[in-house]
Amino acid sequence: MYIRYEIYFQMGLGKMVYASILDIEETFKKIEELNLQVEFNTFVNAMYFIILHHSHHEDFEEKLDFHLITSAMSQALQEFTDKDKDLINPEIFANKMHDVATLYDT
Repeated sequence: MYIRYEIYFQMGLGKMVYASILDIEETFKKIEELNLQVEFNTFVNAMYFIILHHSHHEDFEEKLDFHLITSAMSQALQEFTDKDKDLINPEIFANKMHDVATLYDT
């Protein structure tokens, strides 16, 4: 599961970086420059939160992947807006990304 979480994190990060730059080559450079990765203890904390808040639902196993994706992408957004010093108006960018994400919330 840790590997899946890392993949979701990196996919989300790539989409967010691209949304902020709108240039594929610059996106690759920025991702390499930021060098963001999920630390194992962060993953454990995320899993604890997911289990604590969602395991009592009947459809928990069916929605586990959804919870992993949303958690990983939220973490990617937070780390990206914190670490990218070139990002203009990180709060506005984060709010815009959250608004887009709610479109996919099931």
